[in-house]
Amino acid sequence: MENEWVWVLRCRGLPYSITKTEIEKFFDTSFLASNAEESIQITYNEEGRPSGECFVVMSNEESYYNGLRKNNEYLKSR
Repeated sequence: MENEWVWVLRCRGLPYSITKTEIEKFFDTSFLASNAEESIQITYNEEGRPSGECFVVMSNEESYYNGLRKNNEYLKSR
């Protein structure tokens, strides 16, 4: 059985109003493992409000490192 890596980016400091569509556009859909609905998970706090974090599953190692290059870039207002 071959080891299969999962390439996941953790994004922090996001605007609370961010949508999966906006995150998808920021990373470019060619980098995602599948569609945005499955590849992007926005986290919520215990009150059910967005936490300002998300996890993005990338398609491969190259896409993962391309995503890391976007570190410190602005997404909406943050």
